[in-house]
Amino acid sequence: MSHWERWFVAELVRRHGGNLSRAARAARMDRTHLRELVLRYHPK
Repeated sequence: MSHWERWFVAELVRRHGGNLSRAARAARMDRTHLRELVLRYHPK
């Protein structure tokens, strides 16, 4: 599951040009949750 989730998060953010608000809205999830996923799978 985590492999798919990692891919999904990366693709979602990429398709929305890095804009987490638009990406979260498109995925119908809270922006805060998406941010947590991004930090979990793609730490800086």
